[in-house]
Amino acid sequence: MYDTIPDILRDVNTGRLKAGFADYPILAYNLKQGGFPEVRLVESFKPTMVGTVAIGVRKPIRNCSRRSTPRSPSSRRMAPSTRFSTNGGSRQKPPDP
Repeated sequence: MYDTIPDILRDVNTGRLKAGFADYPILAYNLKQGGFPEVRLVESFKPTMVGTVAIGVRKPIRNCSRRSTPRSPSSRRMAPSTRFSTNGGSRQKPPDP
């Protein structure tokens, strides 16, 4: 198990691995940077299953000093995952799918 795609490429480049499998655009980008001269992209590979990829990033931290109303004691005890939602920034628990 590797933490990053460059870690996989590094081991393929040194010969510790014969091949590596990773997300095509990220792998292609890393190879174009030129840091792995002994690695090539197999253009003839066709995946048997195609899926979608999503990327999640952390939201910016809000400045708490701009709050118009203080947080209630009960909302401070709620789990962070239920305190905020992605539905327009409201403070409601998101609806169940």
